[in-house]
Amino acid sequence: MDVVGPLKLGAAGAEYFLTIVDVYTRMTWVYVLPKKSDVAETVKTDWLPMVERQQDRLVKAIRTDL
Repeated sequence: MDVVGPLKLGAAGAEYFLTIVDVYTRMTWVYVLPKKSDVAETVKTDWLPMVERQQDRLVKAIRTDL
């Protein structure tokens, strides 16, 4: 998991990119975020439930350098 930014691209007000890579499957997700402080909420409410639903199992660990 990594956050890139701030970028001055102005794409729909997004200044940050959140990238998440599953080290086992190499599956990758990218989210555009307006603020860096939105990272935890995005992971908790968007990414985590989606992955657990798709894989039909719980995520045991998340590794980050944040």
